[in-house]
Amino acid sequence: MVIFIWAGIAFPYNDGHSTVTGRVNQISNGFIVIDDMTYVLSPRCKVEVEYKVENAFYRKPARLADVSRGSSVNTVKLANTITEIMIERWKR
Repeated sequence: MVIFIWAGIAFPYNDGHSTVTGRVNQISNGFIVIDDMTYVLSPRCKVEVEYKVENAFYRKPARLADVSRGSSVNTVKLANTITEIMIERWKR
């Protein structure tokens, strides 16, 4: 039993999520292209805007319509589906 507990501590849990950071090349109904890689958009995709005011970072909710070509984004994906998008307005 000790071996199973040790194995659980030694190997962290991976739920399959990863991040993608880059510039949006194209966005349309159901998909987004970031740095020439195409991803499917989740119907429940969460969108936020991150902006900077006097060296402090803030986030506020946004809509998918706020994501445009050329936007710098940081996304969370599961397999090939984007589940969260953070628009990095401070990188303009």
